[in-house]
Amino acid sequence: MWHTARTYGRWTQLLLLAIVCFNTIGCIKFYSRRPVPAVVRDAETGVMIPNAEVRVAYPNILILNGPKPDVGVTDESGRVLIRAATFKPQRWLASAEGYLPLELPSASDLPKTAEFDLYRAPAPTLTIVVPNGYRGPLKVDLQPIPQPLQEKAGARHFTVRASSNGYMGVPSTPLLLNIDVHNSIKVLYENGEAIPVESFRMGPSDVAFRWQARSIDGRRLLYVVGTTRDFEAIRPIIYEYVGGDPLHVRMNYAAFDKLFTDSSSASPAQAVPDHAPGP
Repeated sequence: MWHTARTYGRWTQLLLLAIVCFNTIGCIKFYSRRPVPAVVRDAETGVMIPNAEVRVAYPNILILNGPKPDVGVTDESGRVLIRAATFKPQRWLASAEGYLPLELPSASDLPKTAEFDLYRAPAPTLTIVVPNGYRGPLKVDLQPIPQPLQEKAGARHFTVRASSNGYMGVPSTPLLLNIDVHNSIKVLYENGEAIPVESFRMGPSDVAFRWQARSIDGRRLLYVVGTTRDFEAIRPIIYEYVGGDPLHVRMNYAAFDKLFTDSSSASPAQAVPDHAPGP
């Protein structure tokens, strides 16, 4: 009798689990697999890259039976066939020795061909030159361009000059579009004086280069050169309370994007290699 009750209890638990699963967002999902060709090239020379790893991952913490990542290595022709799952979402990534890794933009379905154009290491850096004594927002507008070369093959360190209101429209290849926005951008005054990056050692009245926010697509970056008060002055412009609750804040993207459409800064800047003369 006790054994029968225990068995009944287990079946009840399993039934409840099944009900919960099928009433949540995709607790169990069905999928199939199909071969997807992948190609890995050098972005600047177009030469195929052998021995590059191509991986497709399927991140979804709500799925009990989600597929494991599929991985392949390119042959001498820079090609590999990946047996990928028809599963959403999916992340396609490629890496190779001596190159910067790359993730393809997210897609709604498996690609017909996964094409990767990798740039050789090191990662790029961007130096922003601002007028002497400048304090205020720095608005970096990375504008995609179709050509693969950022000025010249092998260039990795670039300089751009900000307008008087802190705007920079920077024509950018994928090399700059994927720049590390926290660690690979620095600021100088025109006289060559470096502006320190904000750190916990600084006081509220210290002038520093301070990270503020970025757009959803990651291509519009907002920083501030100034004190803590200068930094805080920008926040009411681009953030708003939800339902008047100061603990629930969200980005006001319309106000954020308006900062990047100032008519006084319509002409784009040019990111030039550091060893080249400035504009």
